[in-house]
Amino acid sequence: MRKKLLALFLVACLSMGVSGTLAAEIERNETVYVNLANNGEVQDIRVVNWLRGTGGQSEWIDYGTYQTVENTTSNVQPEIAQGMIKWPAESLQGSGLFYQGQTEKQLPFRINISYWLDGKRVKASELAGQSGKLTVKVSAKNLLRQERNLEYIASRGAVKQSKTVLYTPLMMQIGMNLPVSIWSEIDAPEANLVMVGDKLKLNWALFPYPDAEVTLTMQGKRMELEPMEISVMPMMPPIPEVEGAAQVTELVQGIEQLDAALEKLAGAAGSLLQGQTEMASGGTELFGGLGQVAEGLQATQAGADALAAGLEQLSASHAQLIEGSQLLLATGDPRLAALAKAIQAEQAALQQLSQSGQQLASGLAASSGALGSIAAQSSGMSSGFEQILAGQGALASGLEALRAEGISPMRQGALAQYEALGKGLATKQELESLVQAQHSFIDSKNQMGQVQFLLRTEGVTLPVEPKEVDLPTAKLTLWQRIVNFFTGKRG
Repeated sequence: MRKKLLALFLVACLSMGVSGTLAAEIERNETVYVNLANNGEVQDIRVVNWLRGTGGQSEWIDYGTYQTVENTTSNVQPEIAQGMIKWPAESLQGSGLFYQGQTEKQLPFRINISYWLDGKRVKASELAGQSGKLTVKVSAKNLLRQERNLEYIASRGAVKQSKTVLYTPLMMQIGMNLPVSIWSEIDAPEANLVMVGDKLKLNWALFPYPDAEVTLTMQGKRMELEPMEISVMPMMPPIPEVEGAAQVTELVQGIEQLDAALEKLAGAAGSLLQGQTEMASGGTELFGGLGQVAEGLQATQAGADALAAGLEQLSASHAQLIEGSQLLLATGDPRLAALAKAIQAEQAALQQLSQSGQQLASGLAASSGALGSIAAQSSGMSSGFEQILAGQGALASGLEALRAEGISPMRQGALAQYEALGKGLATKQELESLVQAQHSFIDSKNQMGQVQFLLRTEGVTLPVEPKEVDLPTAKLTLWQRIVNFFTGKRG
């Protein structure tokens, strides 16, 4: 068993690449071997530590609480006290020192394995020799939960803090070997499949954060299951590098410039609308005054027409007086002659007044017609002003709506994207620091080296069938052989 553990450990060391001298000239590697029941329950845990170097000191102190400690390299015994395992420095030289210890410490993850045969949940021990459709589910849960206060740069250089729950990233590799003589119709989503000889090797890579699960479905006959092997180590998942911070910053700046330009345009549109409103109000008053003037001219024209008609009638009546004045002249009376001349002079004045009245009426008629035409056109101009005001108002409202419903959400979205990017980068950096700080399972005071876990289930095998054993025939005496010869018996 010890040789097998050491062989597995060396394989793990090669896969992890543990070579390379640390600053203290001490190399440390910790491998945790775990035997699991077929349902994933822990049966026992053995921690194997490899130490090499001197570090320029007389002794090396490793930390951990074990039930037993065994040096598997030499006969050197450590000094153990209060969770410290002290080794003489010279015992770490050359190829180094291997020592192992049993522990009951809880693993930083949990594995659960369940089995369904033809749709019915069964125990692994019930599968041996069975035939049918088997479904195997392996669930993993990361228990390395911690709260961290993330600090990151938000928009406009503001520093924000966010309390976040994180899990130290763990990579799990689950491996199974399936003999094709037993298993067929194998369905293993997201698994890597490699055919080696007469066995199909399956391998899954999981990053439980905090949970992950794989499912295997296959058809089997006279079922057996080889032990499932699981390796676990602190490792970042393959997260692509994010290089969009500069582009998002440019996007935010561009949106803010556009918003500032729209704000100026909306202000100008509002000022123009106010001026046009005042102009329309003045035009309405002007058009109302023109209408009143036109109405007054129409009334004046009516009076002028009446005046002209009265003057014309007066002039006609006065013509009769002219005829009478001729009779007065004929009398030869100087006084009557003077009266007749006055009547004739009055006639000339009446004719001139009548002509003036007719000219006034004609002028008022022309003015009234012109003002009437202007008043009639003013209603159309007023309607045009109303249309202009409506269009300008729609423009101003549209600009405000564009800022409120278009640019503002766009800016908020870009700012949120920038903040999410900053938080994501801070989260990634914090996760990387958690991985780098995971040096030891047995004791966090071991602040150097690497740690990995190798787990193995029991597997399911066919029960051993008892073999028939031929019992040796008893040696016959000479007399028994003679009797058998004559009686026909063999023996």
